[in-house]
Amino acid sequence: KNAGAPTITSASTATAYLRSAFVFSVGVTPAVTSYGMSGLPPGLTNSGGTITGTPTATGTYNVFVTASNSLGSDSQTLVLTVLDPVLTLSTNSLIGLSSILGKEGSIRTYTISGTNLTNSVTVTAPTYFAISDDSVTFVNTLTVVPLGGALSAKTLYVRLATNAPLGANSGAVTHSGGGALGQNLAVGGAVIQPQLMLSTSSLGGFSTRVGVVSSSQSYTVSGTELTGGITLTAPAGFEISTDDSNFTDNLLFLPSGGALSAQRVYVRISVSNVAGSLSGSILHEGGDAASQSLSLSGLIVQPSLSTSVGSLISFNADAGSVSSVQSFALSGSHLTGPIT
Repeated sequence: KNAGAPTITSASTATAYLRSAFVFSVGVTPAVTSYGMSGLPPGLTNSGGTITGTPTATGTYNVFVTASNSLGSDSQTLVLTVLDPVLTLSTNSLIGLSSILGKEGSIRTYTISGTNLTNSVTVTAPTYFAISDDSVTFVNTLTVVPLGGALSAKTLYVRLATNAPLGANSGAVTHSGGGALGQNLAVGGAVIQPQLMLSTSSLGGFSTRVGVVSSSQSYTVSGTELTGGITLTAPAGFEISTDDSNFTDNLLFLPSGGALSAQRVYVRISVSNVAGSLSGSILHEGGDAASQSLSLSGLIVQPSLSTSVGSLISFNADAGSVSSVQSFALSGSHLTGPIT
């Protein structure tokens, strides 16, 4: 080989990726006046010893490279491999997510995998959804970093965000980057608002006497979108029932499919040894609904009799005659029948 003839010094192998710009410069010493190349992959061109472009077909290509000047030439086969970065999701949709308005919702999972990736992958949740890589901290955007171009099945978590509005919500979790074609995961779910409804907000006018239960009054309780049972707790001095016969201080209603049809509840003053006014509220809670209260008021009385004088004395009469008349007044309150 003549002194001063070119020598190719660059690597004999290189890797390019579909959809990614590629640059490879042939290293030569000393100065070169011309380069020749053949066998380039589709999408790549040679300009002055520099290969540029974006490859459009995968495969392994043997590129024959020559470098020449007035004193001679050198050649080399460049083995150029074109790879296709690929992102893969374990499913293309996650539906059936649910949450209660303003609260964290149910969680669904999927996995993301990848091969021949050129850099990190960005995962972005749609509006009103949140994602996580640890099932604890949920955010709008995550970055997943491959190792050596590979991403083994990475579990990601999806749920409705706490700011999701009432009703149906849907969108797509996007996955982009790494040189791969973007992948979308369709997501959908519903935000509900459990509700408890009472047919009235108060019951008043209960009345009884010491030692006797009062007559009952009734109302109904119903609900929608409930997630569990509804507990009713009566205040002190009152008791409740579902059949107007067996009374207790608490009741439990279980919804069916989230719905609680109108349940009739009977209320009365329980037996008391103390007279006076009575008030309180029946508390209704559970099923993730806002608690509801029904106010109660009534009166317990003590029947009483009184006379205007404590005694009548000094009755006098002659033999065979009636005495003079003395009198007193009799009065009573809260009486339940005739006085004898």
